[in-house]
Amino acid sequence: MTNPTETARALLYRHGLPEDVIDGALCLHAQELAAAIREETQRLKTDGVLEPWKYRPCRDAANQIDPTRNEDDVDRAEAALAPLEAAVRAGREAQQTARFRRRPLEVQARQVVGSDDGMTGRELALWCGGWVSGTYREPKIGVPTLEGDLVARTGDWIVRGTRGEFWPVKGDIFTETYTPIAAEPSEQAPLRDRIAAALYERERPPREPHWPDAFAVDREVFEAMADAVLAVLPEPTDQAAVRATALREAADFVRGLLLTRTLVTTASLEAELRRLADEQHAPTGCEAWPSLHRWRIELFDYLAEEWVPGAARWPTREQAVERYELMKAKAPLWSDGTPVERRIVRETTTYTVEPEPAGPAAPAKEA
Repeated sequence: MTNPTETARALLYRHGLPEDVIDGALCLHAQELAAAIREETQRLKTDGVLEPWKYRPCRDAANQIDPTRNEDDVDRAEAALAPLEAAVRAGREAQQTARFRRRPLEVQARQVVGSDDGMTGRELALWCGGWVSGTYREPKIGVPTLEGDLVARTGDWIVRGTRGEFWPVKGDIFTETYTPIAAEPSEQAPLRDRIAAALYERERPPREPHWPDAFAVDREVFEAMADAVLAVLPEPTDQAAVRATALREAADFVRGLLLTRTLVTTASLEAELRRLADEQHAPTGCEAWPSLHRWRIELFDYLAEEWVPGAARWPTREQAVERYELMKAKAPLWSDGTPVERRIVRETTTYTVEPEPAGPAAPAKEA
C-alpha cells in the first residue's frame, strides 16, 4: 500500500533504489511535468482561452518545477536573436524574390490627331486594322487588341509591338514611358526613296497625290516594298578598294613579266594588261571546263629577295596546310638562325573557249 503522505523519494528509497537513480528519476519527472505545463499553457494562450494575467503564474510554476529551463531567460534569448532571425528571413526572401530589369523594346507608334478632311483618322484606322468614329477634328479610333477592342481618343497613341499587336496608350503615360529613337543615316536611303517613289508612281491612281505628298500609310507600304527590293540586291562595293586591288594585281603581273622575260616593250605590256582585263570581264558561260585549283608552298629567299615556288602541288588546301605545318615544325630556321618565311599559294587553271578566228580576207576585185 502507498502512504498518501509519503514522498516520491521515500517511496523509491523504500523499494531499494540507489540515491543517484532516485535523483535522476525525479529530475526527469520534473522536466516532463514542467514541459507539459509550458506546452499546455502556451496552447491555451494561443487559442485565447487563458487570460494574459494568468499566463505568468503558470510559467513561474513551471520554472520552479524545472529550474534548468527558465522561461524568462528563454524570452530574453529569443528577443536577442530576433534581429538575427529577421535578417536571415529577409535574406531568404531576397534570394527567392530576385530583381529584374525589363529589356529595351523598340516599337512603332502613331498619335491620334484630327484633320480638316478626316484622312488622318482613316489612315490610323487602316494602319491598325480598326475603325474610326467621332468627328474629323476629334476622331476616335477603335483598336483591336489581344484583350478585345479598345478606343484611342485624340491625343492618345497607338503602339504596334514586335509581334504586330496593337494597343492604345494615353498621351501622358506614353510620354513618361517611351522615348523617340533618332533615325540612323543610311547610305542606301536615297536609293530606297527612289525605288519607293518609282513603285508608287507606277501604281498611283490618277487622282491620288504624287510621291512627295503621298499619305503616310501609302509611304509605309511602298517603303516596305523598297526594303524588299534592296534585300535582294547585291551589297554596294567600295570602288576605291576595287581599284586598289586591280593596281596591286597589275603591279604583281608586271613584276612577274620582268622576271621571266628579258625584253618587255610598252606595247607588249599594254597588250598583256588588256588581255587580263578582258579575261576578268569574260562571261562565266564561256568556260570549256571547270577551273582547276592546286596549292603549293613557297619559300622566301632573303638573299635574292623573292619568293621561290616549291615543286610539289596538292589538290586540296587541307593537304597543303598539313604539309605547311609539318615543314614549319621541322625547319623553322635557316642555318644562320634566320626565320624561314613560307606561304601557301593557290594556282588556278582556267579553260576558256576562244572566239572563232576570222576567215581569210576576201581578195580584192580587179578593176
